[in-house]
Amino acid sequence: RILYQREGHTKSPTRIRFHGSKGQYVLSAGLDSSLRAFSIFSERLNRNLGVASYNRKVSKKKGVRKDPKRMKPIIDFTAETNREKEWDGIAACHRGLNLVTTWSFDTCKMGRHKLLHKRFTAEYNVVALCVCLSCCGNFVIIGYNTGHVDRYNIQSGIHRA
Repeated sequence: RILYQREGHTKSPTRIRFHGSKGQYVLSAGLDSSLRAFSIFSERLNRNLGVASYNRKVSKKKGVRKDPKRMKPIIDFTAETNREKEWDGIAACHRGLNLVTTWSFDTCKMGRHKLLHKRFTAEYNVVALCVCLSCCGNFVIIGYNTGHVDRYNIQSGIHRA
């Protein structure tokens, strides 16, 4: 039985930023489609938030390495600590995709919401480029390559503006 294992990204990181009220964690996204949190104090506090997948149930049955529903790598993400105990506190954009995924730092897993407006369901040339969480932790603002800017409620996943 493995009691302790050092582990990092299997491919190079794409985005890194500090997380926490005092910046005690470093969140990093890699080309392996995973999101990880590294503690600046102790390696025993490191966390793996998982691999981005379209369908989590299928990926659990097939295994992480053979996952047919794995999403493309995360190119940008944002995090807010104000409401991370109540609902997801991280939102991430994926390379070449128009949807944005939510993640929970508290439960260390991918959230249930995949944010995509109805007007973009049939268009394949729309890409989510940047994402930002409001300082209150309630809203996700997404910028697209078409110039559209949408705001979603991160708790419910409903489009607000």
